[in-house]
Amino acid sequence: MVVPLVAAAFRFGPWGVSAVAAAAGSMTMAEVWIYSRMHPPTEASE
Repeated sequence: MVVPLVAAAFRFGPWGVSAVAAAAGSMTMAEVWIYSRMHPPTEASE
């Protein structure tokens, strides 16, 4: 997530950087959500 923000800081203004930060953050959250749906936690049974 750091690389897109640094690249955006050199190319865009504050609105562009915030848009890139929002896009990168939402894509990260989507990736974690998809991973958690594909790999559910195991159930502990004794």
